[in-house]
Amino acid sequence: MKLKTLFNFAVVGMVVLLLLASGLFNLDSISAQSISASLSPTAGLVQFRTRGNTQWTTVTQVQSIVAGDQIRTGSNGLAVLTTPNGIELTIYPSVLIQLTSLGTAANGGQQLVVYQLAGTIFSNVPKKGSRDRVQIFLPPAGITVRGTQFITQVAPGIGGGIIGRESTVDVTSADLKRYIVAPLSLAYGHINADQLANVGVNRDTLRANATSSFNSITGLRGFLKDMLIMYDVPETHAFLTDLLGIPATSTNDEINAAIDASKLTNLIGGERLAGLSRSGLNLRTTLSRLLDFWLNTYKATLTAPIAAATCGNLTQDAGETFENCPDDFADLSTCGNGYCEEFVKGESVITCTADCIPQPNVALQAAQQNDLNSQVPVIPIRTRTPVASGVGR
Repeated sequence: MKLKTLFNFAVVGMVVLLLLASGLFNLDSISAQSISASLSPTAGLVQFRTRGNTQWTTVTQVQSIVAGDQIRTGSNGLAVLTTPNGIELTIYPSVLIQLTSLGTAANGGQQLVVYQLAGTIFSNVPKKGSRDRVQIFLPPAGITVRGTQFITQVAPGIGGGIIGRESTVDVTSADLKRYIVAPLSLAYGHINADQLANVGVNRDTLRANATSSFNSITGLRGFLKDMLIMYDVPETHAFLTDLLGIPATSTNDEINAAIDASKLTNLIGGERLAGLSRSGLNLRTTLSRLLDFWLNTYKATLTAPIAAATCGNLTQDAGETFENCPDDFADLSTCGNGYCEEFVKGESVITCTADCIPQPNVALQAAQQNDLNSQVPVIPIRTRTPVASGVGR
């Protein structure tokens, strides 16, 4: 009997060790008391599914969300996820996130860990205590925050960008560089998802297939291109053509050409985006305009009524139209062209994974690896907030 008991303890111990080694949970989460967040649909199609469930449920009213649940939005969806301690995540259309950890740890601190796999989120994090753990992991980077506001964007490619709005954001990229992102600064990273799908994702392969930059013209180009790919909507076109000074009727190819052209470099003022250019437009101005686009211009257009319970099942049910449930009426004739066309076609992470999230498994595995990487200290790269030419030099 004693031998049997010892054997059972040994088996349980081995299972725990294997789970710890795999990163599926950590010691803090073992003793954490689970709590729930509130998911409030604001417009359009918003869905969630519980851990281990293959079926998605359309959210028609405030819904409790717990650790392990996933959330996604349709082509016109907008929602707010709120935790008990006041953290708010504004979730834009065509987003896929996983609430990986949410609870109160044994040390009294609050834990919130989110994996963002597609789309754009605005995070408003009130100042937290020293014992709190608030982290958001994208495929190209991991973010640790105290009290701050920032925008995160993940595009199909898979590129990811972080724009600071208030206070600082501590970012560790997939290539193991650390950036302290101040307000109106940009950290950008990219991973080679196709290569990672072949070789698998671990610390070494992810690092070898990742690049990142801070306040660089390369990063800004990547962010703007990703924005057009992820949100091929009239508002994005209007913003980019106005920013680049090209005709409003420009095609996607013409917009991308303008982003690649020296014109953008001239607008911003060089490869390192510090200093005022002759045109009077610098990085801080551009990033301020991007924040305004997400927080005001684009958000103001997301006014569709909250979707009915049947919307999102990809079946055209009675009472549904393209206007009130575009995802169920999606025109997929151009699905696969490399652009997530929410407005005209009804494409989203729900209806057209080829354009909106072509490598979901790699995205999840990369976010998980960045979570594991966050447990290993990385020395921050020296970063500097851009200033006008001749100031602070």
